[in-house]
Amino acid sequence: MELVWNRIRDPHLIARRLTLGDLGFTPDPSLPERCSSGFAFYHYTWADRIDAILGEGLRASRALNCPRPPGNLAGKCAIAGFLVPLPAWLDACPYFGDLGRRLARQYVGDTLLRAVVPDASRYYVADCAHRLQRRHYQDMGERVLTGPYDLSNPDDVRQAYVDSYISIGDYDGGHVAPVCHLVLDAPGIAVPPGRIDVCRRQPFREHPCGGLAGLAGAGGRVIPLRPGSRGHSD
Repeated sequence: MELVWNRIRDPHLIARRLTLGDLGFTPDPSLPERCSSGFAFYHYTWADRIDAILGEGLRASRALNCPRPPGNLAGKCAIAGFLVPLPAWLDACPYFGDLGRRLARQYVGDTLLRAVVPDASRYYVADCAHRLQRRHYQDMGERVLTGPYDLSNPDDVRQAYVDSYISIGDYDGGHVAPVCHLVLDAPGIAVPPGRIDVCRRQPFREHPCGGLAGLAGAGGRVIPLRPGSRGHSD
């Protein structure tokens, strides 16, 4: 995998496209789920937003926040999701335990959607392990993973996170805690409603405290939650 170095500030160097797996850390087994018309994108939301999403689509609105975004990502915004319905690293990361699940419960909803994204050029996989490591450092005062950045500096951690972006078509594993980002030039609809379904199995509802190892890493057949729900199940 090609190394491209971005200088943040001396002596901090951030490697782009060098995964933590390449450095010897145990990666999550999640891989991109290809389907007949693109790649699957799993996204958790709140139940009271379902009707709006099925009617209008999934919206990207959060700005990519790092000191020096790569040229192709400068000024962009994104919406986050997962490669699979319930990644193993949420509940059983070999370095951070269930920290991912505990943080997810604070920031994401409990209703799982599956979208199909035909345009791979704006679909990236990033490593959330950089963010997990900063939280672990704040809580425990120790560094777990190798990283040429200052864990006490949130800008360095944000930079490492964005620098871990790999295009979905090129990603073949390697991230410790992979998350997906759909990137747009400006706030707007990232996935139209006709490409979104509500999953029949709802991991965060069925196992609110974690431990759904059987679903982690599985593609997960998508079925509309109720008759008339729009979308493709591919």
